[in-house]
Amino acid sequence: AALAAKQGEIQRAAIMVIAKKKIRPTCGALIDLLGRLEKKDSDGLNANLARKTLHDLTHESFETAEDWGKYWASNSEGNSEGGGEKATKRRKRPTFYGSEILSKRVVFVIDTSLSMDEGAMKRQGARVYAEGQGPKMEPAGPNTRIERAKKQLASVVSELPKGSKFGIVAYSAPKPGQTKLPKGKFPPEINKFHWLRVWKQKLAPANKKSVASALKFVHRLYADGLTYTLRGIEAAFEVPEVDTIVLLSDGAPNDIDANSHQPLKVPEILAEVSKLNRKRRLVINTFGILPPGQSTGNLAKFLKDLAEQNGGTFTEVKKDSK
Repeated sequence: AALAAKQGEIQRAAIMVIAKKKIRPTCGALIDLLGRLEKKDSDGLNANLARKTLHDLTHESFETAEDWGKYWASNSEGNSEGGGEKATKRRKRPTFYGSEILSKRVVFVIDTSLSMDEGAMKRQGARVYAEGQGPKMEPAGPNTRIERAKKQLASVVSELPKGSKFGIVAYSAPKPGQTKLPKGKFPPEINKFHWLRVWKQKLAPANKKSVASALKFVHRLYADGLTYTLRGIEAAFEVPEVDTIVLLSDGAPNDIDANSHQPLKVPEILAEVSKLNRKRRLVINTFGILPPGQSTGNLAKFLKDLAEQNGGTFTEVKKDSK
């Protein structure tokens, strides 16, 4: 019944449940939904999520509801190996660290904490302040995490298909002891430190003008501060129309309570995101630049749980990803 709903949020919630529980008998209903979605926006998030879920359930790959229907007509009775129909060529989609971006209304949330520049401590900092504010210092090296992330971000926004809209949020956190934090919602700039940078308050169309503006914004990003991951996610939720958040981080969150300034535990952060997403049903895909041998460490668990609880996927960024 949920797949037959007209509201995109309800459809998306149903697809997430099917994908999580691997309910193969629902493929027919998913194909019906895909057919309806193709008439409105064949490359929208829900259509692409339906295709991805069908692929995960059947191990087959088709692009259109018509081809999926032909396949399912001869393979619905418990045959998970497929057969009969030949897979159709899938549309090429932009990728971020090798993972396809399925949404056309996406906000990229990028961790720009100091650890994203591995050599910064040796160089006594690597600040390159946006908008010419603050002293210029030696920039991060070309192979640092922050520079590789900027390259990935520049590439994916340049490849977004026609009709897409996107946004960018870059976040870190003020260093404790260096500044007095206000109570309540923190402003994006504290004592001239831009710990939160939002490219646009609304999603921008992926046209030549917007992409050029975004590339300038990305070029000016620098690594400094700690890691307020929850605050970065909250900023993405404030962007209207978004249906997908793509989060990249290399460190466990350092978020604190806005009023008491006491550290927030990971379960509290996850609970806050769940509260934000209860009605919106945004997909949150996470990407983790993990320390060597930490594929099952605290950061990996946090990012995996965050993605799983919000209908997304977790991708471990390999050391040689550029």
